[in-house]
Amino acid sequence: MRLRQSCCLVLFLACLAPDARAGEMVMATGDDAVQWRAAPPSLPTGSEISIIAGDPDKPGPFTLRLRFPPNYVIAPHTHATDESVTLLSGTLVHDMGKTIDASRGQSLRPGAFL
Repeated sequence: MRLRQSCCLVLFLACLAPDARAGEMVMATGDDAVQWRAAPPSLPTGSEISIIAGDPDKPGPFTLRLRFPPNYVIAPHTHATDESVTLLSGTLVHDMGKTIDASRGQSLRPGAFL
């Protein structure tokens, strides 16, 4: 994925684990309710993360918000669990494959879901 401008993504990652917390409700009423912090070192400098629900370090579903700096390229990778992405702001060029090819990809705008 290539990010053309600074963008904010919501990621929902889920795995089927016996101790997944079901039935818990989390409500975030706006950006003021979201706690941002520096993202882990595996993401580019300037990235920010907010854990909305769940715990990414434990089995079970969790939801994150991520902010990436402009023009960041996410290297090809895989996930061990399902992933859903909603683009909140900015532009995201999404492509699938084992290598990065700038001639491919679909440009996504806010509200896009994959």
